[in-house]
Amino acid sequence: MISAICLIAGVCAAALMLKSEEKQLVFEEHEVLKESNELLIKQFKNLLNTKIKVAQQANIVVGEQLFSDQSSLISNKVNTLQLNNDGTIRSVSTDGLSAAFIPQTSYTPFYKQLISDSETLWKIISPTLTQDFFNFYLITKDNFIRIAPPNEALNAPANYTFTQSTRFNYAKALTNLQHRPVWSKVYYDNIWHKWALNSDNKCNFSD
Repeated sequence: MISAICLIAGVCAAALMLKSEEKQLVFEEHEVLKESNELLIKQFKNLLNTKIKVAQQANIVVGEQLFSDQSSLISNKVNTLQLNNDGTIRSVSTDGLSAAFIPQTSYTPFYKQLISDSETLWKIISPTLTQDFFNFYLITKDNFIRIAPPNEALNAPANYTFTQSTRFNYAKALTNLQHRPVWSKVYYDNIWHKWALNSDNKCNFSD
């Protein structure tokens, strides 16, 4: 009887020890996962902060070179503009890395110069920026876009209104005086057929 009681007590003690060890293992695994999760979050935040800084610098460069008297651009002759029967003007850069789109009804001497200047600037900055971002673009209220890679400007339907897109409306609504880039909501891009989000920055100018 005593032996049986001792055996039961021993089994119970062993079971309790195993249970305690299991809890300790679960706790240790939880701590490891927690530390890994915190590290990943930190790395992701650092990545986003780096991209925001890149976007800020790009916005400063675009503002200075395209919309101020501080421009040092020497624009080369751009490719011949395509005045299409659908009412659009499309222009592919000579290096093939970017393209511009504008409705013919919005085309003015200002945009003629902007197409030329933005092509020159995009040749300089887009190879670097497209390493950090899927694409890099400038949209204006007159439905002009300069974008790298060029697919969107070349493939967009004639009646496509960039100024009614989620990203343009989001950037237009930005009111921060520091012109800090802000991440948009996730949206579905109908041109690339991908889910995306943008680092948007509002750039004020007068033509």
